[in-house]
Amino acid sequence: FAVRNSGAWAVVEGAGDHCCEYMTGGRVAVLGGTGSNFAAGMSGGVAWVWNPDGTFESKVNREMVELSRMSADERLQGYPHDAEDLKALLEAHVRFTGSAVACQVLERWPKVLPEFVRVFPTDYRNALEKSDQGASGTKQFQSWLPAADGPPESSPKIIGNGVAKRRKVKKDSFKMPVHDIEDMGNKMAARPKIDDEKNLVGNHGFMKYKRSDIKKRAVTDRASDFVEVYEHNNEQLVRTQAARCMDCGTPYCH
Repeated sequence: FAVRNSGAWAVVEGAGDHCCEYMTGGRVAVLGGTGSNFAAGMSGGVAWVWNPDGTFESKVNREMVELSRMSADERLQGYPHDAEDLKALLEAHVRFTGSAVACQVLERWPKVLPEFVRVFPTDYRNALEKSDQGASGTKQFQSWLPAADGPPESSPKIIGNGVAKRRKVKKDSFKMPVHDIEDMGNKMAARPKIDDEKNLVGNHGFMKYKRSDIKKRAVTDRASDFVEVYEHNNEQLVRTQAARCMDCGTPYCH
C-alpha cells in the first residue's frame, strides 16, 4: 500500500508487505497490522501506524526512517502539528467511509496517541525543520476536503452515557465483478494465446493476445536446482505472452 506515494493522504485498515515503499510525499495512516519491510526506501512523507500491541517496530526497514511513539504533549520540531493532521485525516476517513475502527480511535483521542508509531524519513524531517514545518502539506490536504457544512457520510449519535457513537449510513453494497475484463466481449474472447513470430511486433499486445497460464515445473524437480520455476517448453507461447506487456512501468514485473 502507498508504494511510491508522492503526495496523497490516505488511510488503510491493515496492509501487507512493503507498505510505503519508495514513498516520497503525502501522509499515510495505518489502522491495523502490517507486513514486513515497511518504509523501505521511504524518503519523504510521514506514516502513522496504530500499533497498541507493540509488534510493528520489528517490521520496519529503518535504513532511511526514524520511529517514535506519539504523545499528546509532544510538539515535534520539524512537524509540530502532526497529531492534528492525523486526527483530521481520521475524521475525513470516518466521514467518507463510516469506519468503525477510526471511530473507536477518535473516541479515545488524545489518550490513544501513544498507541501510534510515527514513521519519519530522516532527511525529510531535516528538510521540514528548515522550511515550513509541514504547513504547505496540511493546507493542501485541507483544500481537498468538502465544505464543513456539507452532508457527512456518518453523523455522531449520543447515547445514554454521553459517549459519541457513529450512526452508520446505509450505502449501496459493492459487488465484485463476476467477469474478467479479458473475457468480456467477442473481440476480447476471440484473441489467440499464441501467434507467429512475424506478428509479434512491439510490446502492446494486451488487446491482441489472450492470457495463457504457463505451468510450473514439478516441485520435486525445481527444489533440486536453480532453474526457472515455470516451464518454457513452448517458446513461442512464452514469447506471445511476453508481447502482452503494456509497458506500464510496474517495477520488477518481469
